[in-house]
Amino acid sequence: MLRIIPAPKSEFPTPTSLVKAFRALEHEIAAVPDDRLLRINLNIPSAVQIGLGVLDRIRGLLPDLAQLPDYDLPRVRELGTYAGAALYAHLRAQQPERGLPRLQSILRDAVPLRACLLAGADALVAVGSMDADQVATIRKGRGHADTANALSALASLYEERWDQLKGRTAVTRAMIRRAAALGPRLHAELGVSRLHPIEPTDDPRRTRARAFTLFSEVYDQCRRGVTFLRWHEGDADQFVPSLYPKRGPRAAPPELDPPTSMPARRPIETLVLAETSIVTR
Repeated sequence: MLRIIPAPKSEFPTPTSLVKAFRALEHEIAAVPDDRLLRINLNIPSAVQIGLGVLDRIRGLLPDLAQLPDYDLPRVRELGTYAGAALYAHLRAQQPERGLPRLQSILRDAVPLRACLLAGADALVAVGSMDADQVATIRKGRGHADTANALSALASLYEERWDQLKGRTAVTRAMIRRAAALGPRLHAELGVSRLHPIEPTDDPRRTRARAFTLFSEVYDQCRRGVTFLRWHEGDADQFVPSLYPKRGPRAAPPELDPPTSMPARRPIETLVLAETSIVTR
C-alpha cells in the first residue's frame, strides 16, 4: 500500500518569479473568455501552495501521463507557472486595498504562534517524539518570509504526527490549523509590497479570475490524468489533492469498474467570491 504523502511543503516563489510567470502567460490569460471564468471561494495562496506541492509528487508519473491519449501534458508540466501567475494576479487585485497595516496585523499573530509551536517542538524533541534536525532547520531564519515558511513547515510537522502527539503536547489542533492558514497568507501579504508592477490592461479582479481559471483547468487536467493512472490503487488524492478543503466525512463510494478511457472532464464547482480574513481575534 502506498504511504500517505504529507501536505505539500514547497516554499512560495519569489516576487520576481511571480512576475516572470505572469508575463509568460499574459496573452493566454487575456484570451480567456468571460463565459469561461470561475468565481472564487477558496484561498488562492493556499491553493497555489497545493499546486506547487503537487509538482514533486507527480514527477515520477509524467512518463505514464505522456502516454495518455489527448492529454495536455505540456500545460501540466507548466503547472508551477500557472500557479505563480494566478498568485501574482491575486496579489495585484488586492494591492490597492491591502497594505502595511494588514501585514502588521498578521505578523502580530504569526510571530508568537511560531514561537509557541517551536517551544512545543523543542519539548517533543527532548522526549524523542520529534526529529531535532528537522526542528533546527525550521528554526533557521529571522525574516518575515522565514516566519511564513516556518509556520507552514511546523503545521505539516505536527499534522503528520498528530495521532501520536495528541494528548502529549500543549499545542492544539486549532493552533496547527491556524499556522497552516497563516503561512500562505503572510507570504501573500509580503508579496504585495514587493511585486514589480505590470501596467494593468484590464480590471485586476477580472484578470485574477482569468488567471485562476487557467490554473484550475490545468490542475484539473493533472487530477484527471493521475486519477486514471491510479484508478485501481484508489490513491489519486494523495498525489493530487483537491484544491477545496474537505467539509467533513462522506459515505464510502460504491465499487466501480475501472475506466476504459480518460474520465470525462468534470466542471469545477461553482464558486462564490469571498474576501474574508483568515486572521481572527
